[in-house]
Amino acid sequence: MAGVRSGGGDTTFPAPSRDLMKPHPILILALAGLVPAQAPTKSVPAAPKPAVAAQAPAAVQAHATFADLQRDFQAKKFAAIDAYVKTHAGAADLAEAIVEGVQLAETLGKHGDALRLADLYLQK
Repeated sequence: MAGVRSGGGDTTFPAPSRDLMKPHPILILALAGLVPAQAPTKSVPAAPKPAVAAQAPAAVQAHATFADLQRDFQAKKFAAIDAYVKTHAGAADLAEAIVEGVQLAETLGKHGDALRLADLYLQK
C-alpha cells in the first residue's frame, strides 16, 4: 500500500481514497429533507399596484416618435410658463420666464403668443 510520509518521522499515512470524494447517499437524502423545510410556510400576497403605474404605459404609447414627445413636452412647458407669466406679474424672474416663453412659442409655431409675450417683455 502506497503511503504518504510525514515531514520528519517514519510514520506513513494512507493515501486518500477516491471513495471519500464521492457524495454519500445518506448525506444527499439528509440535505434533500432540509430543502422543503427552508421554504416559507405562508406566501405574502402582493401589494396592489397604484393606479398611476397602470396609467404610465398609456402615456408612453401616446407618442409615436421622440419628436412627438418633445413637441408635447414643449407645449406643456409653454402652457406652464404662460400661466406663470399671467399670475406672477411682479416676480423677479418674470423677464427670464417671458424670454423662454417667447422661444418656446416660436419653436411651436405660436407666433401670436410669441408677439404677445414679446410686447409684455417690452412693457416691463
